[in-house]
Amino acid sequence: MDGPGPDLDLTGAVLEYFDLSHRRIGGLLLRHASLYSSTNLSGCVFTGQAYFTAAGTDRGRLVGVFRCRDATFLDRAWFSGTAFSERTNFSDTAFKGATTFKGATFAKEVLFSGTTFADSADVQLPDGWKLEPRNGGYVATPI
Repeated sequence: MDGPGPDLDLTGAVLEYFDLSHRRIGGLLLRHASLYSSTNLSGCVFTGQAYFTAAGTDRGRLVGVFRCRDATFLDRAWFSGTAFSERTNFSDTAFKGATTFKGATFAKEVLFSGTTFADSADVQLPDGWKLEPRNGGYVATPI
């Protein structure tokens, strides 16, 4: 499927078992959203800007498992201040625009194996990860 895909504004939404896997999405706003139990964005292509700013805990409940394997972000991907309370998986995901995890917290395992970034100058990763140049881009590796 070609084209930009639909834009979704789910700012402040409370979502449980949220699954957009293998979809083409335009812009995605999940600012201050509560993502419970399981979130699956694996295989998605995001053609617009994606903001997950401050998604996470709300009224005592925690973000569940977050899967974003083999996804592609063609534009900005902002995870600043996001709270991940369970296993988080970004393996084999391609970030082609500005990307940040500044202020994000990871309570359990986070996977970035095979994840690529277009430009290391625009990437801020969580503690314990660094970027290494590879194949004209950058790959996240554990320190």
